Amino acid sequence: MNISIIQPAHELKSIIKNFLVIESLESFETFWILPTAGNFIFFNLGLDAFLHDYEIDQTSFSLPKDIAVSIKSNNIIRLGVQKGHNITFPILAVELLPTACNRLFSESTVDLNCVYQPFSQCLKEKDVSFDDLYKYKSVDEQIRYIETGFFKLKELASPMDDACENIEGIIEYICETIRRINVTDILEEFNYSRSSLERDFRRIIGYTPKELIQIMRFGMICKDVIMNGYDYMQLEYDFFDQSHMNKALRKFIDVPPSKLQAYVQENNIEVYQANE
Repeated sequence: MNISIIQPAHELKSIIKNFLVIESLESFETFWILPTAGNFIFFNLGLDAFLHDYEIDQTSFSLPKDIAVSIKSNNIIRLGVQKGHNITFPILAVELLPTACNRLFSESTVDLNCVYQPFSQCLKEKDVSFDDLYKYKSVDEQIRYIETGFFKLKELASPMDDACENIEGIIEYICETIRRINVTDILEEFNYSRSSLERDFRRIIGYTPKELIQIMRFGMICKDVIMNGYDYMQLEYDFFDQSHMNKALRKFIDVPPSKLQAYVQENNIEVYQANE
């Protein structure tokens, strides 16, 4: 698969992590997207496409033939395309940061755990449109056009509430301490009650704190093992032993960490996060 990852304008880095440009689907069946706490917005040119789990061939979620905000998934996913479909390239996607949907639209993100949401629904009552995107011919022009729309959305957004600001601080803390962090550490560090913390997390990013830690930890371990090989003693994550780590990672993938690098290499798998 021919893909490019492009950084957003500096002013948008609080809401956008990356632009993903897919220019070919020659090897799309071996292209993995590891679970992420954020969302992808697919700027779809009527593509008859779907997402499915990494080892299951049937459709898990169909992509709307329009611009859509992706489901928050705990699974490794692959992009699939119906055979014989005439594809127009490039396919553009925007990876949003975990709090971006709440920041831009002041809405709960819980619904994004089960259904793709048309972007037009998010844009209701906002004087912002992306309808002219494909009037621009080059990728650079298309990305600048998308960024202009997000600049407007950022200007129109309500001021970030205290809970969202707190959650962003907690996410930063989790990133810094991911090898050893647990929910109790967060409660003590940020003087939160467990019920309030879980309520705010579900509303703002769509996950519980425990789920977020598990997703982020899996992503880091998976990327580390794929790129550098498996050495349990070098991973330095807070597991009782190798069996404990294998059990934790089995929630996401059935391939044990000790065999993951070989599995990826033997199957010519390309991992989106390994290209960042």
